[in-house]
Amino acid sequence: MIDIKKIKKWLMRIQLQELQINSKREQVSKNKKFKEQFEIISIDFDDEEMQLIQEINDFILIRKEVKDAILKIIDVKGKVVLEHHYLLGKTLWQIAQEFGENLRNIERIHKKALAELGQIIEENSNEDEKTN
Repeated sequence: MIDIKKIKKWLMRIQLQELQINSKREQVSKNKKFKEQFEIISIDFDDEEMQLIQEINDFILIRKEVKDAILKIIDVKGKVVLEHHYLLGKTLWQIAQEFGENLRNIERIHKKALAELGQIIEENSNEDEKTN
C-alpha cells in the first residue's frame, strides 16, 4: 500500500530545502555587509558560505531526483500537476485556474499522480536494494 503522506513529504523536501537556502543566503549577505562596513577583508570562504554552497548542491540533487521521478509518471495531466505544484510551487487552486479545470478535478489528478509516483519510488528503491 502506497502511503500518500510519505510521498508528499518526499516531494516537499524541495520547498523545505529552498527555505533553508534562502535563510542561509540572508545570513551570509548580512555577514558580508557587516564585514564590508567594518572593512574586514576575508578572501577565504567562511563556514557559513561553505555551508550555503553545500545546501545549494544538496538542493540541486534533491530537485533532480524529484524531477526525474515525476518525469516517469505516465499520466500527462498528473505529471504536469505534480511539476507545477512541487517544482514550481503553485497551489492546486492556481493550477486549476491556469488550466481552466475545477479544483476537485485537479485534486483527483494530484492524488492519482501521487499514487503512481509512490509506485515509481517503491520500484526504484527495490531496484537499488537489488544492486547493493
